[in-house]
Amino acid sequence: MKRMTTMLALFLSCILLLVGCSKSLGGTQSSTKTITYQGKEYTVPNNPERTAVLANSVAYMLYELGVIPSARTLSTDKLPEALEKVPVIGQTTNVNIEALISNKPNFVIGLSPTGDKYKDALTNNKIPHMIITYDGINDNVPLLETLGKIYNKEDKASAAIKAYQKKKKKIKDSIKKEKPKRVAVLFAS
Repeated sequence: MKRMTTMLALFLSCILLLVGCSKSLGGTQSSTKTITYQGKEYTVPNNPERTAVLANSVAYMLYELGVIPSARTLSTDKLPEALEKVPVIGQTTNVNIEALISNKPNFVIGLSPTGDKYKDALTNNKIPHMIITYDGINDNVPLLETLGKIYNKEDKASAAIKAYQKKKKKIKDSIKKEKPKRVAVLFAS
């Protein structure tokens, strides 16, 4: 009887072990996916849960998708309350790499050229990352679409794009009667 009980317990343990592993053994899902942005392919986590951002413009876009980053850079802008609470890992031009790594992100998004200097550290620490070229207003829609694909939030990205385009049109319409001014726009970071 004791031997039968032991065999039954062993059998049930094996069943539980197989059931527990079935998601990883039986599924064909990968832990990563390939995303193309601006003609370049990036391998990103399938479901990034801890994303550190090296530029707050990306943090704003993630926020629009309902994604709160695990770390962000310092900002003098008034951020939404949820973003204000996110740990700061330095300035956009001077990220504290130790603070970034200790945040344990499973994905990092940054903008070139400031984010380029962190590529080696991220690669050496096996942290998936996207350091992308961002050229301002013309890249907002493609970047929102790409972020929607990365975070499986295409519907929210589409809604954010529509809202963005509506605001942009409203601003353009409000200045149609204005006489064009000559300006010089300087961009620095």
